[in-house]
Amino acid sequence: MPVPSQPRFDHTYDVVVVGSGSAGFATALGAVDAGLSVLIVEGTEKWGGSSAMSGGGLWLPVNPLMERAGAGDSREEALTYLEETVGEVGRSTSRERKEAFVDGVADFVTTAERHGMRFARGKDYPDY
Repeated sequence: MPVPSQPRFDHTYDVVVVGSGSAGFATALGAVDAGLSVLIVEGTEKWGGSSAMSGGGLWLPVNPLMERAGAGDSREEALTYLEETVGEVGRSTSRERKEAFVDGVADFVTTAERHGMRFARGKDYPDY
């Protein structure tokens, strides 16, 4: 009985991102910004994952858009909010992870804007 042939791939990528939601696109954008080649693989017929179903809203505390608008926010307020709403239930919710998220927001926003992404601040939109 003949053995089925293995698929042949004629492209290689530095980074393969599985899923096209906000996290996937942010990962891909960071890799592209670092000069890496990226492939995004999406398992459905539409891009955006659950981020698209939720309207694409992101909570980005202490970000440049807010600073430009003179909106009050601080690192400590964001970390306090995360401690109160998320708590610490394991490594993924550690204080270090929360700090890394809050401290990385400004870089994400400026990188995304540099690559053409436009943000709109939902100033009267509550956190969910």
